[in-house]
Amino acid sequence: MKILIVDDNPDARKILRYNIEHHGCGVIEAEDGQAGLEKALKEKPDIIISDALMPRMDGFQFLRAIKQNESLRDIPFVFYSAVYTGYKAVELAVKTGADAFIIKPKEPEAFWAELEGVLEECRLKKERPIKAQLIEEEEEFLRMYSDVVATKLEEKVKALEKARTDTDKSERKYENLFNSIRDVIIITDPDQTILDVNQPALRNIFGYEYNDIIGKNAKVIYADEKGYKLTGGEIFERREYVEGKIIEVECRRKNGKTFFGEISALKLLDENGVAIGNIGIYRDITERKKAQDELMEKIKELERFYEVAVDRELKMKELKEEVERLKAELSEYKSKK
Repeated sequence: MKILIVDDNPDARKILRYNIEHHGCGVIEAEDGQAGLEKALKEKPDIIISDALMPRMDGFQFLRAIKQNESLRDIPFVFYSAVYTGYKAVELAVKTGADAFIIKPKEPEAFWAELEGVLEECRLKKERPIKAQLIEEEEEFLRMYSDVVATKLEEKVKALEKARTDTDKSERKYENLFNSIRDVIIITDPDQTILDVNQPALRNIFGYEYNDIIGKNAKVIYADEKGYKLTGGEIFERREYVEGKIIEVECRRKNGKTFFGEISALKLLDENGVAIGNIGIYRDITERKKAQDELMEKIKELERFYEVAVDRELKMKELKEEVERLKAELSEYKSKK
């Protein structure tokens, strides 16, 4: 038995081919209704299995073309679709002459069992009557076809609207999370042009509004060229992926005042792990730096005090040794007398 598979999805055709060939049947393939009609005219298959939604000529138009052709109209026609599965689509398929409408996906054995049932039903009929009601009724076919397509488009529009709503919710959630972080997160392209930044952290730390720095080079937030080149050489100017680093540099606020900043410098990666930009997480560490400096000064004072104390201890030891030496000399002097 020779079976024509018509589906624009090559993976779907491959699965069907394996299943059909497993049961000892030959397979012909076509990628849409137009190609399917040409293959059917040339090969005269024993049965046609077709998807519904396809480019150029979809499954319904393909079915109607088959049923309008004298040499093809008696070939059993089975829809196998995951898209047009509603009542109106099935009604149009049956009225146009389809022998069965199987909904994707189906386990291979379950699909084959249903297909055998369709073939058995066709074999039992000595003279297969034309069941199609819409072969010659162009206006009615177009009305039903338009209704089916419009219903499916409406479903798609609703699904797209829902997907957009869900995406908007996810984007708002991300934006809220992004903007709730107290450190400034600056995202740049490979040339360090600023693409995105979170507020109000930017305003609180640097004094800039969002539009003040979007599109500008990240150099604007550094106190001098030295800090900009340091972070660039370590991470931001590198085109390949490198491990992130924490770097301390002087930064500059919008009003010109400088402060000590700590930057967590990272490469921005795409889904394939390729570096496509940079992420800099900036933190004002002025107070921490001040506390560190004060602590270092106290440590230095303690070290100086220790050195003085040790020095005094050594001098006291030397003095004691000198006294003992003098006592020994005095004792020796007295013994001689």
